[in-house]
Amino acid sequence: MKYSVKLNDQDALDIERAHFRVDAMASLIERVVTRVSSISNADELLEKYFDEYNKMHKEYSLLKETLEEKYKPQEIADKAVSWEIVFNTKEMIFEVPDATTST
Repeated sequence: MKYSVKLNDQDALDIERAHFRVDAMASLIERVVTRVSSISNADELLEKYFDEYNKMHKEYSLLKETLEEKYKPQEIADKAVSWEIVFNTKEMIFEVPDATTST
């Protein structure tokens, strides 16, 4: 069963920015790793970028937890769910797994 909840504008903007920053930093790290032999200070750069990435990812994870708590519908509050955010519609879609489905 799916539940769709509209995010307020600020929450939608905050999560989209955090998502973009984490993805951008991951892409930057990937580029450095693929060109490591041609970068004289690659180890130093990687350490710096990994530290920044870890900080950004932690902030992103905390924001996701906060949004789940804030927007999770009351009728499924005690259920395990998966969810996704659709940025262009500012919707958070919660999905409750079917109890009859085996894993």
